[in-house]
Amino acid sequence: MKNRKTIGSLAALGCMLLSAVILFVAISGIRNSMDLSRNARQVQHRLEKRLALMDVYMQEALQEDHSLWMDLNGGVPEDMVIYRYCSDTLQS
Repeated sequence: MKNRKTIGSLAALGCMLLSAVILFVAISGIRNSMDLSRNARQVQHRLEKRLALMDVYMQEALQEDHSLWMDLNGGVPEDMVIYRYCSDTLQS
């Protein structure tokens, strides 16, 4: 009978320790995702890089001969579109 109580006590203690570890991991994960200023800086950095890349493509499109269709070197990434008006024609 005493062995059952000991095993039950150890099992309860093990479950308590396991739940404490899980709680600690969950709270530390929430704390990292709640750092809004850090997340905002990361998004700002990504957007600035994308805008700089788009500026390069726009300058290239504006410097090309307007009597010819646009042919940007290397191609534009799939999530970007560059438009240019030539007389009455919209080129992309």
